[in-house]
Amino acid sequence: METGPSWRDFDPVLDEYQPPSVWTPDHVLHRMVEAAGYGLRVKGGAGPKGYGSGMPAYTHDWEDVLAQVSNMVLDDGSLETDKDRDKRLHADAEAESRRLKIPPSREELALMEEAFSWPARYLKGRYQVGTTAREVLIVKWATRTARRGNTEGPVVIHKVFEEALLIAAGLKHEKVSVR
Repeated sequence: METGPSWRDFDPVLDEYQPPSVWTPDHVLHRMVEAAGYGLRVKGGAGPKGYGSGMPAYTHDWEDVLAQVSNMVLDDGSLETDKDRDKRLHADAEAESRRLKIPPSREELALMEEAFSWPARYLKGRYQVGTTAREVLIVKWATRTARRGNTEGPVVIHKVFEEALLIAAGLKHEKVSVR
């Protein structure tokens, strides 16, 4: 039985993931975590928008940034040192990078929708009628893993792997091409 690469060993920054030739539970888990990552990059929250401004967020152009950097006067009127400025700019850049979300492409959204449809199709009977996708264990696990890495205990991992095994078997049975 070909197992292929594992989602456990995949580092999206350093590694180029190569999918196996057949559906495996590890590949199903990889696709679910990948789909959850795309979902986290979708702008907006669930439900209606709360009270707030209808104006878009202000975007700084290059001249604004230069003006902000050149006018660095501390509250007490003294000029900030290079060390203070570097510390502040680094903190600002970190905060901005945390806020910046590149939305997923159409292809990524299609892959996300496909992966999130698998539990409904292949785990019939495991959950009550009316259970939403967010309540399904494998989807919860994938979302948590995409957010902060795999922090679940062995019992949860075992149950998630069982669900991935059922999904992989269903995908093989329906002869869905591996991507």
